[in-house]
Amino acid sequence: MPNTTSSGAGLTVPPLRKEDEWPHDPEGESAAPWKDTWFFSLADLDQEVYLGTHLTVSPNRENGDRAAVLVVDGRREILDIARRPARIDRQGVGIAASSLEIVEPTWDESKRLVLRADLPEVSFEVELTGRFAAADIEPLFPGFLPPDETTGRTLRHLEHMIRFEGTLRWEDGRRRDVTGFGFRDRSWGWRHSARMFAGGWDSIFGEVPDATFGIWCQRLPDPYCAARLAIAWLADTGGVTHCTAATFDRDVTGRPGAASVTSSRGRTVAVHVTKGHASTHLPWHDADPDPPRWTVGSVEHFVAVADDSGRPGRAVANHAVPFQQDAMFGSSLHPGTNDRQEAGE
Repeated sequence: MPNTTSSGAGLTVPPLRKEDEWPHDPEGESAAPWKDTWFFSLADLDQEVYLGTHLTVSPNRENGDRAAVLVVDGRREILDIARRPARIDRQGVGIAASSLEIVEPTWDESKRLVLRADLPEVSFEVELTGRFAAADIEPLFPGFLPPDETTGRTLRHLEHMIRFEGTLRWEDGRRRDVTGFGFRDRSWGWRHSARMFAGGWDSIFGEVPDATFGIWCQRLPDPYCAARLAIAWLADTGGVTHCTAATFDRDVTGRPGAASVTSSRGRTVAVHVTKGHASTHLPWHDADPDPPRWTVGSVEHFVAVADDSGRPGRAVANHAVPFQQDAMFGSSLHPGTNDRQEAGE
């Protein structure tokens, strides 16, 4: 499979670098905090097991290293957030009881990672493999991601569909072998929650037997982006291409119903949901430390899909909404009137 991607119009995007799986040195003197992040959203749909992990290394922010781990097994849900200095070595990165071992850092089907978590109630170890090639958002869609106002440098996002298998162990001795699909985001660069994706976003990432795809829609135009609103890509044996047309239908809660993408090479993949599965919540970034303390809350919706030929597939949709962590900021209490002072009134 080619190790390059095409954005159409004769523009070839440089191959992804293996070293980009590891943390980066902060670039420039930006006031916005630097972050390296590794985000994984995994699902074993048959067993209704869902695993989410978000690792953050932020060397120029106080207490900036953070690990969020989510385990959902049927009706049982465990969420753990740890803020500890990151461990970075030749094997990978770890924060508290969660770690990522980087076995083979390519950005195609050769990728091999091992994701682990060891919490008081539950632990897991899963091996991750790539599905076709990853999409490198900035060179594939120049101007879509907001640059840092101070340095002009761009936040980087690599999006990759993955598969996994491994073991989930509970404190009571129950063990479950898990296998399934997932989506991962690898990003690095400046991060400032109040200045990123001000309207929230909706996205869907899916796979059919011979392709993967992604659609990312900013719900409102972001004043910090030169481009507006939406991007889409398709990955198959020919590499990754940007899309010239796409549709994404979902209900008012963000649950997906149907999606389609048409690549710049003319291939169309259209899917519709055949079965809805769980919706999970994983906190990504902390709110900014200063008022008004904006951050983003997101819900992941996992679904089974089929394409127009009836071939089965799977997808995960993300519905993200910005909110103020301090709901009272800028508000005052209504003074109230006509209080009842005596019992019996």
